[in-house]
Amino acid sequence: MADDAPRVSCPFLRELFALLTTELPASPLGVQDQLFQLLLDLERRAQSKGAEPRSLAAIAAARKTAGAAASTIWPPRDRWH
Repeated sequence: MADDAPRVSCPFLRELFALLTTELPASPLGVQDQLFQLLLDLERRAQSKGAEPRSLAAIAAARKTAGAAASTIWPPRDRWH
């Protein structure tokens, strides 16, 4: 499937790919929170520079997923004890 993918010409999508494929250094925020913040910054820059709607949608989807992961308690705790 990746062989069929078109080359990415949008610099914001290239940056999104780089963020998602790079191991982030340890942070007091935690990796999920750090990724969420980086994606939020990327989304704001892309909006301000007039990125295409499809690029913005891809960045927003990744940001939302990172935000959901950041808000999840891990490891899961048994709330009944």
